[in-house]
Amino acid sequence: MDKKNTNFGVNMQTEAFSYERDMAPLTYFAGRICHDLNNLITSSMGAASLLEMKLRVAKINTLESEVSRLQHSINNYQIFTQRLGQLFLGTSDLKIATPFHMVLDSSCEGLSRSISIKPVSKQIMAQVDAAQMTIALKEIILNAIESSQPDGLIEVSADLVQREGRPCIHFVCKDCGKGIQPEDMPKIFTPFFSKMKRGNLVGLGLSQAGNILYQHGSVLTVHSLAGIGTTVEFFLEADLV
Repeated sequence: MDKKNTNFGVNMQTEAFSYERDMAPLTYFAGRICHDLNNLITSSMGAASLLEMKLRVAKINTLESEVSRLQHSINNYQIFTQRLGQLFLGTSDLKIATPFHMVLDSSCEGLSRSISIKPVSKQIMAQVDAAQMTIALKEIILNAIESSQPDGLIEVSADLVQREGRPCIHFVCKDCGKGIQPEDMPKIFTPFFSKMKRGNLVGLGLSQAGNILYQHGSVLTVHSLAGIGTTVEFFLEADLV
């Protein structure tokens, strides 16, 4: 690995942008989309299940692959609708004191590759909706994976720091990937903006993560240098055991 990449950090003179939530005009529109899509998805699921049952009874196997593809597409739309709702309609208010290391561990389950995770003290707690915070961390980490080479270094840490006289969790996800072009930095939190290809679910990752952090009283900030890498960070008020 190029030595210059291993020194990348948040203190470099990089382009930096923070998430700002200004989506009120879109909330009603998104709600209607989610409502209509859910109706369509429910009808499609019923039709697919009925077709599958009839094919099984008639012992027709030639269309099984087509039915499977149909069910896969329906599942993708269901995931898309859930993510759209989480992004524009807000998160639940089920925040309880949760060990942050457990949230981080959950967010790393099922990843396609290994990453370097600095051990997190089991005494660090945070008032969070654990399910939503897990989604946010996973989206941040997946974004780093997609931006990096298969053997590229990705480092994740969550340290206890003092900020404005209060204990805070300082979460950092740092990659040595291709970085973000300066002209693209103002768009990174724009829903559906993406330079990556992930089927029909593109462009919601950082927007979704930023919104979840916003709901938790935090701000997601991205620092990037094209050709060097990207660092994503946030500060979250901590509880101590």
